[in-house]
Amino acid sequence: KEERKYVEHQGILQTENQLSIITVLDISPSGMKIESKEPILKKYVEIFFERKNQKIFAEGEIIWSKQRKDCYYYGLKISRMEVIRRDHGTVVSPFAS
Repeated sequence: KEERKYVEHQGILQTENQLSIITVLDISPSGMKIESKEPILKKYVEIFFERKNQKIFAEGEIIWSKQRKDCYYYGLKISRMEVIRRDHGTVVSPFAS
């Protein structure tokens, strides 16, 4: 089982017709858990957030969801995750050493 890093990063979630502020709660090379104040209506999503002074782009599929009071929690299976480079150089995994 992959090691999960427990984090708390604010981010932006985007689908074809939705833009939401989310919080990334934990992350691993193949998945992440996020929190949203509003329901996410599509299965496939893109997420942008910053971690260790790196801008991260991830896309994936929602594989589970839970609602607790006024918050929604989602598990994502990541299909692609990259560091966004300003110099347009090689894009690397944010988990690379």
